[in-house]
Amino acid sequence: MAEQNIGDSVQINNPNLAIKELEGLRDSGLALSSHQQEKLADSYAKRAQPPGKLDAVPDLDAAAREYVDLWSRIDETWAPDRKFTVPYLDEPMALTKEHYSDVLQYKLAQTYLMRAAAWIHASQQPEKARRDLDMAIPILERLESEKSLGAQTTAWEADFILRARGLLRMGYGFRGNGPDNPAERLRDLDDFMRLWYLSNGTDLASAPPDELQMLAGECFRRMNVRRALGHSRGVIEDLHTGIKALEQARKGLPNDPVIEEELRKAKSLLPIADFSGFVGGIIKRFKK
Repeated sequence: MAEQNIGDSVQINNPNLAIKELEGLRDSGLALSSHQQEKLADSYAKRAQPPGKLDAVPDLDAAAREYVDLWSRIDETWAPDRKFTVPYLDEPMALTKEHYSDVLQYKLAQTYLMRAAAWIHASQQPEKARRDLDMAIPILERLESEKSLGAQTTAWEADFILRARGLLRMGYGFRGNGPDNPAERLRDLDDFMRLWYLSNGTDLASAPPDELQMLAGECFRRMNVRRALGHSRGVIEDLHTGIKALEQARKGLPNDPVIEEELRKAKSLLPIADFSGFVGGIIKRFKK
């Protein structure tokens, strides 16, 4: 009856009510079913929206604890006749045990990323953000490496892989913008670029403007990291790619003031970057 009172829809319209009722059941000494426990975790995660709020951290802590517990007891929490909530679908669906494990890992990694966003944007605590990113990224890397798109891939599996890649790309972007040593940041930004091109293709003309703006931003970020490492050729490549991405984005969003300003700043660096790259190349030749 308790589960029916709260509702079975994945869209939790009132997470405050769901949390109050489910925590009330637990406080009264009743053990929550796995379905109720997952509903509780999802409610905490939903109440933490939108990402980037520091006061959402306690809710994200609670959601992470519930997801970890559900995942650690997968043999108990999965059932062949049960429908499970998938974060981006409107209705619950039946899942194999393997797919349910994947979904729980996805939810857990998403929770860690949301908490990292809170540490980054709301409180400027990069060391705490790095801790969450270091937990989220390995989970998503495992999901991405173990899944592949092929002839036997179902539509649900293909969608899941693409969404997991999207979260992983976000994680690499966050960590690549951290204060850590340039070599580590470069690896994360390289992986971000790999996933961006995997998702959008190499033809910039086919990518939507928001994706192109994101690509340009990460190119300029990697350009600065490469400059710190003395990679002059890479600096020039990233600058030119970033400019091409913004020029393509401008075709989809003409007269956008943000794009125009970013283009102006990027193009003002061209003479310096090209000259620095030329000089750097000469110096490297003489060092050989």
